[in-house]
Order: sequence, then structure tokens, then C-alpha cells
Amino acid sequence: MENLKVTVRLRIEEKNLQAFKDLAKELLSTTKEKDHYIQQYEWYFNKNQTEYVVLESYPNSDALVNHLEQMPDLFGRLLSLSEFQADLFGQPSDKLLKMIEGLDVNYYTFHQSLIPTNTTV
Repeated sequence: MENLKVTVRLRIEEKNLQAFKDLAKELLSTTKEKDHYIQQYEWYFNKNQTEYVVLESYPNSDALVNHLEQMPDLFGRLLSLSEFQADLFGQPSDKLLKMIEGLDVNYYTFHQSLIPTNTTV
């Protein structure tokens, strides 16, 4: 299974909320313009908008590396405005692991799944 799924959790202090929202718009716009490999990129926030969850999906490690390389300055700003934690599901390449070294990332290796074939009710 080559696909990678990522769940990013971001905590934002109230004083940084507007700057964070502006940056989130810029990240989405840049991703739409430059990243042709991403399969899922969804942003969710809690009721008081102090916690965001980003759901991401990539066909492989190279696609996630490409995503991160497209926006190093934006990613750096994201880290400066929020408390970052991520869960990575799949088999990351050595290059990807080296790239995200030092970040708060938990890794989960694929075990099993069920993909339903009949989804009509």
C-alpha cells in the first residue's frame, strides 16, 4: 500500500487567529495552483476556531515531499503561528522521514482494511 494519509492538528492562540486564517487561505490557494498530486486537502476547525484539523491524502511519499517543497516559507509560517502535531498513515520513504525529522509526527503502518463494493442503500 503506497498511499499516504496525513491528519494534521493545529492549535492556534487567539492573538494569532486572523494571521492563521489568512495563511490557511494562502496555503489552500498555493496547493491548488502548484500541487498536482494531492488527493485530499480538507481543513476543519472547532467551535471557537482555536483548533484546526487538516486531512490530506497522497498517492505516495514523493507526492507529499513535492507538496512540502512547493511551500517551505508558508509551512514555516504555519509552524510559527500554531502548535503542530501530525499523524502519518502508510509507509513513508527515507527522504520524507528525513524531511519531517524534528516535527511532532506519529507514524502508523498499514495493517488491514475493508473497502465496500456496494455503497447504495
